[in-house]
Amino acid sequence: MADYEVSAAYLDTLLRALDKAGELAAVVQGDARLGDLAKDPYMSAWHPAELLESLGEGVVLAFGPQRLAALTGEALSTRFGNIVLPMISSAVKAGPAAVLGKLDAVLKVALRGVSVRWAPDPDGLGGQVVVRYPRPVAGHVAQSWRGIVGYALSATGRNGRVEGVDRSPDGQVLTTRVRWAA
Repeated sequence: MADYEVSAAYLDTLLRALDKAGELAAVVQGDARLGDLAKDPYMSAWHPAELLESLGEGVVLAFGPQRLAALTGEALSTRFGNIVLPMISSAVKAGPAAVLGKLDAVLKVALRGVSVRWAPDPDGLGGQVVVRYPRPVAGHVAQSWRGIVGYALSATGRNGRVEGVDRSPDGQVLTTRVRWAA
């Protein structure tokens, strides 16, 4: 696989959330492929990553980067929360580090061709979620990780925060820095 792919289920959830908020038309207007996708996201089980990135770009252009972060967190919660949380219930009880350590396995239902690794800080109160892509990704993809990691932190019921997302010089690695209280 030369590129990463996104599941129809994840795209469908993003598109539905935008439609429900009355934002879909503004987001898809710049890319005819997104209009077609909105009509039938299940035309294929997996779609090229460029569609996800185009959708994200449309959200950022129309509504700002904070909206993209919120949208991805909402989508993960809405579509996959009821499926994923029971699968990782012991991790949720164990806290943020355990949940973030399972992100790679959890996100396989939404993304393929992307690796996610958890690197804990020595103090056990934070760390980095390191995401590696097979190619450079658009800068706004970092906002998606703010939402995804933010949702994962909130699922534990602990007061955690995303401190920032760094992009490697080659654009293929995003590192989301997180912290939480003892």
